Amino acid sequence: MKGIRMAALGAALVLGMSATVSAQDAVARGGGQGRGGGRGGIGMLMTDITVTPEVQTKIQEIVTRYQAQTREIMMSAVQAAGGAADAGAAGGARGGRGMQLDAESQKKVDDLNAKRNAEIGALLTAEQKAQFEKNLATVAAGRRGGGGGARGVAPPPPPPPPVR
Repeated sequence: MKGIRMAALGAALVLGMSATVSAQDAVARGGGQGRGGGRGGIGMLMTDITVTPEVQTKIQEIVTRYQAQTREIMMSAVQAAGGAADAGAAGGARGGRGMQLDAESQKKVDDLNAKRNAEIGALLTAEQKAQFEKNLATVAAGRRGGGGGARGVAPPPPPPPPVR
């Protein structure tokens, strides 16, 4: 059983690292234009925003710093839940890739994301910041299940009318 937990934990780390690489690639591609950005969604937050290479570098430093902190919180939550294989039993708000975070851990992650977004927003021009705020709202709507939003998935069609 312990071997299964270790294997699942290793898989979770690999998935987390791939999300980090995706987010780094998204920022490096002209300010994150296009979709992607891994779990952090930084690519989606930077959609339709072009920044200078200097600002890109600063944004990447911010993203990397907060990703490391987020990963620590998530790993602590996994360990508290008894390992990655049992992480679904932790309950609470949504975590990454099917993992459930407890409410306290999710609040910590949300707080880190808010701080990260504020730091990124401070680097942008007024026009860029307006687009950034719009992108934040789109991502938030997608997480709340408000239609396609961040995931680009259309909402299900309405049910057919009753047959009379």
